[in-house]
Amino acid sequence: MVDKNDKKEEESLIDQLSKVEVKETGEDIITVEGIEQNDTNNSNTNSVKTQTTNEFLSNDSWEDLKIKEPIIKALHEMGFSKPSQIQTMSLSLLNKYPSKHLAAQSKNGSGKTGAFSIPLVNAIDESKDEIQGVILAHSREMITQIAGIIAKMTKYTKITCQAIYRDKDALNAHIIVTTAVQFGKIFYDTRKLPYEQLKMFIVDEADYQFTNNSCRQYLEDYFKSKSRGKTQIIMFSATFTEDNFKFIKSFFDKKISLITA
Repeated sequence: MVDKNDKKEEESLIDQLSKVEVKETGEDIITVEGIEQNDTNNSNTNSVKTQTTNEFLSNDSWEDLKIKEPIIKALHEMGFSKPSQIQTMSLSLLNKYPSKHLAAQSKNGSGKTGAFSIPLVNAIDESKDEIQGVILAHSREMITQIAGIIAKMTKYTKITCQAIYRDKDALNAHIIVTTAVQFGKIFYDTRKLPYEQLKMFIVDEADYQFTNNSCRQYLEDYFKSKSRGKTQIIMFSATFTEDNFKFIKSFFDKKISLITA
């Protein structure tokens, strides 16, 4: 039997990420470029070396990442016994820097959807019957898929999630999944969303949405808007171009963490 107090053979991603510090100058963008799980002597405090051992899995547990027990129970039933690398990296940074936005690039199949949906469902206050999170997908198919995943994750909670396909659909859930265009129609035409209370605003497949003219315009207007208040903005993609990063930094600059995993 292994003693639970025994030290892990390899340093966990959480331990390594805890060493990624932001200087007090206010000039830093946190850049994390993957994890070398056997390297504990990285002297550069603003980046971490590239993963070479397990391609996707980390050594950490859901409990390490402060995920609520009902969500962990559902994740285990879904077959996710432990977080992937990108999930550990994103959750660790979101926990450590709650006032910073996040842009993350990760391969398809690495657990990207979980990396943004798990922190969102974990942040929802079930006692408040109000919209607290928005996820923007790039297609009707992805809206359905993401909403279905969140429904499974929240099986043992009172958290609700709603897929919105038309701007005339009623809004009645903790989490709304829709497209950028439908979000824009709701935002500008009906003002239905109570933006000040949103905890997270998530853009999936952000590379596509930043280059599609219709999506980009709505996102630009929202990013510039004072209505978003303290909402944490999270952007995920399998690929980001240099122009994508320039677009992101033009709005958030010193208030963003960048992950490449």
